[in-house]
Amino acid sequence: KVVKGIHIRGFYAISILAGFVNRAATLPKKLTELEVINWSKPVVNNIEFVGNIVFWIVVAAFGIWIFAKFFSNIGLLREEEPASNKTYSELATSDH
Repeated sequence: KVVKGIHIRGFYAISILAGFVNRAATLPKKLTELEVINWSKPVVNNIEFVGNIVFWIVVAAFGIWIFAKFFSNIGLLREEEPASNKTYSELATSDH
């Protein structure tokens, strides 16, 4: 109710894509270790470092976005009074 499902699915999808980018950034290091490519160690380490930074920035940004949506809409949840909190006489006289 407070955070729409589309926002949660969007967060999940972006996190998965950020994970793929992160794994792609570690690929040059693995290929260098397997001697498939011949890149210098500083270049490979920088690619991996940037991949890690991008991953955590994306995850943090969307995490903050979800929390912001939750806390900005928390008032909507408090405004709705569940039927279980109503008395029997209130339920009997209310229009269904």
